[in-house]
Amino acid sequence: MHDGLVSPSETPEASLNTKEKARLLTQLLSKVPEAQRAAFVLFEIEGYNGEEIARLQGVPINTVWARIHKARARLASKAARFRKDR
Repeated sequence: MHDGLVSPSETPEASLNTKEKARLLTQLLSKVPEAQRAAFVLFEIEGYNGEEIARLQGVPINTVWARIHKARARLASKAARFRKDR
């Protein structure tokens, strides 16, 4: 199989839609403060648990949960504004 080819199970339209969603997520994440963004990405995308993130970031576990909560709230707000503007 050649690298870079679309999966036979994914249509070109679906592939474009997936890439557009990834681009939008990256754009929205860029608006989140770095500490919050890092905790969010580690938890939601990379699959780390709270304790692991606390160790990696050198902060208490409650700080990790607060950062993730704030990142989610900010992303939801930014996404709502984006949808409203479209």
